[in-house]
Amino acid sequence: MTPCAKYKAGYKLQLTERYVDSIPILPKKDIVTRFISLSTQGKLVVNAGYAWDGPSGIPIYSKALAAASLPHDALYQLFRLGFVDRDRYRKIADMVFQERYLERMNAEPIWWKRGPLWWRRLKATTAFEIVNNFAEFASREDRIRKVISVPEGCDEANHNPSDNVKWDAMAWMKMVKRIDKDGK
Repeated sequence: MTPCAKYKAGYKLQLTERYVDSIPILPKKDIVTRFISLSTQGKLVVNAGYAWDGPSGIPIYSKALAAASLPHDALYQLFRLGFVDRDRYRKIADMVFQERYLERMNAEPIWWKRGPLWWRRLKATTAFEIVNNFAEFASREDRIRKVISVPEGCDEANHNPSDNVKWDAMAWMKMVKRIDKDGK
């Protein structure tokens, strides 16, 4: 039986450590998903392993933009999943993106990479305007990424996930025996 692989495409970045931020979005009740949590006090927690597409739609790319896009994309995912009211909080999420981008540019230790303050503010404001005016579609429920199955059409009916677990366990046991035998 051919193993079934399922994944979602389109992600550029993956978080390697837990991210915690305080944001001005206060839901009526705590929201907890596999990768994203948002408390009623506005504490946003994004767990390691979370993948996002970075600063899409902005014609330049920088580490500061990539980092600022993390809380923004996590909030947009909560919009798409219906946990947070998109119409009420989308502009606030866009403003969080702008603030985080400016904070990260200001934190650049090499002065000539930072540029003058007016330039950093202009870049942050321009990025905000792009996101605020053109990213509304990304917050809609119909923008949830589809699961891709390989081979195409495989599903739970013809795939037993425990087959992979048994094989992995057997392969691991053989490797351990080989290491014990060879002493490596």
